[in-house]
Amino acid sequence: MLKSKHDNYALERLKVEQVVVTERYSRDTAQWDKMRAFWHPRDEQTCVKITWFNGTIDGHIEGSKAMAQKSGLTGVKHTILPVDVTSSLHP
Repeated sequence: MLKSKHDNYALERLKVEQVVVTERYSRDTAQWDKMRAFWHPRDEQTCVKITWFNGTIDGHIEGSKAMAQKSGLTGVKHTILPVDVTSSLHP
């Protein structure tokens, strides 16, 4: 069975969604090494810009750890669905 371009796009979109959801879930559950594995291996090649942080992934992880320790929580649970994946390659 041949796959259409739409099928390929849907599969690629699902892969991206799973990366985003798993990376965010890893942060929320304090799985720091697992979270870090989703990012470029060279810290200087990363960029995180969110409401409370602007810097590299390693800095973001350290900040997240500090917040978790300060609050006594192992992680904050965020709603991470739906993931909005867009592509200039798909109309």
